[in-house]
Amino acid sequence: MSHAITTPSISLYYQQGSSDKEYHAQITAVDDLYLVNFQYGRRGSSLTSGSKTSRPVPFDQATKIFTKLILEKKAKGYTEGATGVPYQDSSKSGRVTGMLPQLLNPLDESRLDEFLANGSYAQEKKNGRLLQLKREGELITGANKLGLSIALPDPIVHAVRALPCDDLALVGEWIGTTLHCFDLTRYDQDVMRQPYATRYHTLAPLIEASSHRAVQLITAATTPKAKRALYERLRTEHAEGIVFKDPVAPYTPGRPNSGGPQWKLKFKSSSTFIVKKHNLKRSVEMQLLDSQGIFVSSGNVSIPPNKSIPPIHSLIEVEYLYAINGSHHLHQPVYLGPRDDVDRGDCRLTQLKYQPLTDGDPDDDA
Repeated sequence: MSHAITTPSISLYYQQGSSDKEYHAQITAVDDLYLVNFQYGRRGSSLTSGSKTSRPVPFDQATKIFTKLILEKKAKGYTEGATGVPYQDSSKSGRVTGMLPQLLNPLDESRLDEFLANGSYAQEKKNGRLLQLKREGELITGANKLGLSIALPDPIVHAVRALPCDDLALVGEWIGTTLHCFDLTRYDQDVMRQPYATRYHTLAPLIEASSHRAVQLITAATTPKAKRALYERLRTEHAEGIVFKDPVAPYTPGRPNSGGPQWKLKFKSSSTFIVKKHNLKRSVEMQLLDSQGIFVSSGNVSIPPNKSIPPIHSLIEVEYLYAINGSHHLHQPVYLGPRDDVDRGDCRLTQLKYQPLTDGDPDDDA
């Protein structure tokens, strides 16, 4: 006599800042085999569906796929509690700081002249890691892009302690032992609801008066002439890019689905990839998620001899000229290093910058 197998299912939630997401997964029987399916999206909205199995598989294999999927989601901060408190009851729960950054949407270069002429503020886009830093008396807390606490270099700690305010929170890009600061979210009180112009003009004299070079100000150009000059200088210097900010907008954690008060135009294309496997001769194969949550190969990248080969399933940052339409492989990829401050779910094909199509390109064929 055969016994029916009970197929597991789970519902996970993530709520922090402007994010309020749900994720559901289940093993579904198909005759004598099984599929691992999932649904995800903003809580209360229509959900996107997909499957981790391209065809039905035996139950043991489906269970392994299901278990790995759930562990990956929980590692990103999803919890089974409907409150969606990130990393609750996980190994990272003690690192949750509650500090979440405001993230930018990419600006299409066709709109550059519009932003150079409008009333936005412009700043250099540094090639660093986003760092949030809070000072409460002598206590200095650093948080990465995910809002998890991280260790800070001593020069940055000493520089922040020397600032003439013992109740403040800064946001910037961390390069080496220097914090390049571009925003202020607390100054004796919460200032997140104040316009960016107010926050910036409070931040600027605070940082510029310091003799410590470990915390520096990313200055803002505020007129069309100054913004044009900044853009041309950054292009000439082969900088990472330029950022435009609405001077009247408050600080809003998270990334808008589209638009928003802050935009970035990167002169160099770089994206975060998941390592799929190791190849011969110090290279790795990369992959990204498509719109259905299925892994898609993005080709290979060589790892320089002076850098460690990243582990399989880890996240890496890769610079490239463009992605090739159709194959999603990169043209002239360059390995920049590992990433531990990015959500694996953000490693999607949508982040790629593709080669512009021209008349006669094969991709124009029906």
